[in-house]
Amino acid sequence: IADQTGIGQSLGGFVLVAIATSLPEFTTVFAAVRLGRYVMAVSDIFGTNLLNVALILLVDLLQPEGPVLARIGPGVVVGALLAVMLTALFLIGLIERRDRTVLRLGWDSVAVLATYVAGVALLTRLPGALA
Repeated sequence: IADQTGIGQSLGGFVLVAIATSLPEFTTVFAAVRLGRYVMAVSDIFGTNLLNVALILLVDLLQPEGPVLARIGPGVVVGALLAVMLTALFLIGLIERRDRTVLRLGWDSVAVLATYVAGVALLTRLPGALA
């Protein structure tokens, strides 16, 4: 898919694999929201995020050539920084607790959406980072 669309393997991994692996989590979160279990929904999202980051430790332990973070390209670094920024924006939203909304979205969600779109656009323009 990455070769046919020209988006590159890193961007394809970030976007397409993220969507595919998040579908089961989406159904859990959707069901929790329908039941009014908002704490469960948000905890599921942040818990999965923490587990995914911890998987880097497992990859390092199983990789015989040394730390994997020493061998990643700029596209992965930008993608990881984007993930940190998105998480930080939602954490700010949890701390701030404002009731004002834009199109039924909190200001933190609007900021996350704008940052995500800008980050993916940046990833598509990184020279050599998305090979």
